[in-house]
Amino acid sequence: YEEDEVNTLWSAYNRIQESMIRGGVKMKNLVTNKNFTSKAINGIDATIKFNKELFSAVEQVAQLKCDGYLVA
Repeated sequence: YEEDEVNTLWSAYNRIQESMIRGGVKMKNLVTNKNFTSKAINGIDATIKFNKELFSAVEQVAQLKCDGYLVA
């Protein structure tokens, strides 16, 4: 999608949200160093919890940027 080409915090939030809810994201466990693929987030409660936590994380990043701790 064209909006995915824009490098803003909001577009990154949307890409992360879509990918994690859909599942299939390849990651590495930092403790065991093993690769794995995420499962889709199913159920309304899990989706709401994930969205709240992701939004909170994005707000914290935005605040760090506003406070001058992050440069882009």
